[in-house]
Amino acid sequence: MNAHELTNLVKAARAGLAHYATPDTWHSAIVNLAKANRQPGETPEQAEVRMLREDSTVRQLDIMRREALAMADVQKAKGGRPRKYHPTGEQAAMTDAEDRLAKRAMARAQRDGTSFEKAFVAEIDTPEGRELYIKTRVQL
Repeated sequence: MNAHELTNLVKAARAGLAHYATPDTWHSAIVNLAKANRQPGETPEQAEVRMLREDSTVRQLDIMRREALAMADVQKAKGGRPRKYHPTGEQAAMTDAEDRLAKRAMARAQRDGTSFEKAFVAEIDTPEGRELYIKTRVQL
């Protein structure tokens, strides 16, 4: 990250524009400032914690990072189908309808030489695929 980008991020943080950058970009700005202000014998992580406590600019950048994370979570929740996960963090097995629909889409993709996504859309446009798709939505 160059000085110009860092300056723009600081200005955006002071203006409260969390949407200006991604959470990772906000964090990169914090890390860059912490590394630039490291004291002798201090690790980058220690410098980051110290700067978060002592520097108002770094605190503001961290607030923007957290707000950007919250906005990203809201956007994830709005779009797409919620995923089912096993309590251990492993993805849960697909239902029978999901499995059959995925297999039909994969077979179509291989047959037509297209991507799985395009084949999936084409598959749910068929009567059988539409029926399976409706079953996957009802099970949510």
